[in-house]
Amino acid sequence: MGPVKTRTRLTGPAVVRRLGTISAGLATVLGGLALLIALGSGLPASAHAPTPGEGGPTAASQSATDEPTEPTQTPTSPDATGTSTDEPTEKPTGPMTSAIRPTEPSTPTPTPTATPSRATPTPKPSASTTTATVQRPATPPASADSDVPVWSVIIALAVLAFAVPILVALGRAAPESSESDTTIRPDADGEALALMSEAGEAMIDSGYDVVSVQAAMDDIAFANGLRHAESIALPTVIMVSARVRGQVRTSVVATGTQSLRLHQIEEIDDVVTAARRGLATTKEGIDRIAKIRAMPPPYPPPVQLVGQILTSAALAVLLGGSLLGIGIAALLGSFVGALGLAGARLPARYQVLVTVTAAFVVGLSVFLLSRTNLDFGVLPCLIAPLALLLPGAQLTTSMIELATNQMISGAGRLAAGAMQLVLLALGIVAAAALVGIPTLDLSRAYSPLGPIGPWIAVAVFGLGVVLNRAARARSLGWILLVLYVAYGAQVLGNLFFGGVLSAFVGAAAMTPVAALVARQRTGPPAMVSFTPAFWLLVPGALGLVGVTTILDGDSSGLTTVLTTASTMIAIALGVLVGWAITGVFRRIRERRRMMVPP
Repeated sequence: MGPVKTRTRLTGPAVVRRLGTISAGLATVLGGLALLIALGSGLPASAHAPTPGEGGPTAASQSATDEPTEPTQTPTSPDATGTSTDEPTEKPTGPMTSAIRPTEPSTPTPTPTATPSRATPTPKPSASTTTATVQRPATPPASADSDVPVWSVIIALAVLAFAVPILVALGRAAPESSESDTTIRPDADGEALALMSEAGEAMIDSGYDVVSVQAAMDDIAFANGLRHAESIALPTVIMVSARVRGQVRTSVVATGTQSLRLHQIEEIDDVVTAARRGLATTKEGIDRIAKIRAMPPPYPPPVQLVGQILTSAALAVLLGGSLLGIGIAALLGSFVGALGLAGARLPARYQVLVTVTAAFVVGLSVFLLSRTNLDFGVLPCLIAPLALLLPGAQLTTSMIELATNQMISGAGRLAAGAMQLVLLALGIVAAAALVGIPTLDLSRAYSPLGPIGPWIAVAVFGLGVVLNRAARARSLGWILLVLYVAYGAQVLGNLFFGGVLSAFVGAAAMTPVAALVARQRTGPPAMVSFTPAFWLLVPGALGLVGVTTILDGDSSGLTTVLTTASTMIAIALGVLVGWAITGVFRRIRERRRMMVPP
């Protein structure tokens, strides 16, 4: 455990803090400049530079004397009133003096009167106001500059229009549950503490945020008659404590040692749901969790490898790869999948070697192929095979925890996710340093399958995730429903709000749908349908590009890192908004059920 803890010193929070310091400094400087401009705009008109119609940049300061602007012009003598209108009160000095006045060495210098000087520089209010006002150029709405194809928008509207009646029907047919259905089982021996610890550990290994874990443990304590139980959930430890027979008992369990597959997460959710409602004894719950941890995957390794190939090809389509690029991404995805299956039995301390090796081989292959005349698109082939290694869900969960004041767990997950990005980036940078990188056009995108291609890729991606991450076969339809709602909402969000806020729209739309799916008898828990949607929104892909450019010495990668952070925050806020919407609908259903006579 020691080496794992020390990795967090080199990860994202330090970069974020430095970026915050730099941003604060820039904000201070810009604020000072804005204050100076504001103070300058309030000075008298004579202190400003005149408008072009008032005699040039020095006309305001010389309006009292009206000195000729041409040095060869002969100065005029004083008029009848003894007032000179062209000679300043101070004679010019230096070598230009003799050139300016060679014929009047003895002419006295009269003192100008104040009347002409006050009348001459009076500016027009309209001209002065126009010159002093700095107008910001108009910003058009995001839809005016959007590059979303029209057919993609039409398909997104059609998909969402098709999904809405399905969701309404599911909402009416979903079984109702209430806290009053909970069965209270008195616990005299404190066995509920062990069940709370085991259930909390399983939920942490499944990827749940600590707020959900603590709520589940509190419900289990209530169902077992522990009125004064306390629980603390962290990504690496679970602590529960309660008073049993006049004595305080405490249980501590280390977590995070095993990542559960999707079919195991579904089984764990069933056990935890039964334990929260008191439908199973503590011994039954503990034994069932142990059996779930030992369950083999429902698909053999070759089928899981096919799932990895499908997800890589689908993401290459979504990222704008060509036909050749899709094939290359699928081939490299097969290597990453085989390496992951072979390294699954290694201890946790050696898993980092699998990550770095996968990134190095993928980067080496792509950079070598880029030296040929093949036109395939670099970024899709570089990112799509590594997509399932990207910590998109973990980074987003960390933002949710930080937004809900879970600072320790949120910062810990953020550091772990940033370390995963750094490991992947190190492998890519090492490959680039070994073979070099030719001149590349990273912004070019292809559409080999036309506007319908991304929508086909969403279905292929969902199937690949089900096979590779070993979800139940009956969950495929539900996962595809959540994926299509998330992607369709993201397309429309990109049209109206731009790239970063499109992730917010997608997350806010998919969260109520995932919660509704979880209420169905055959539906998977929300975590199972959430995880593929997180990968589909791809916040980790942007982060990988940004970290890679920073490690390669390019400071412009900081912009991509900040964009990634903004995307994760947008997804986290979207999830929170979605849960709030879900809570509103739940209260409406409960009120309607209370109003219906028995």
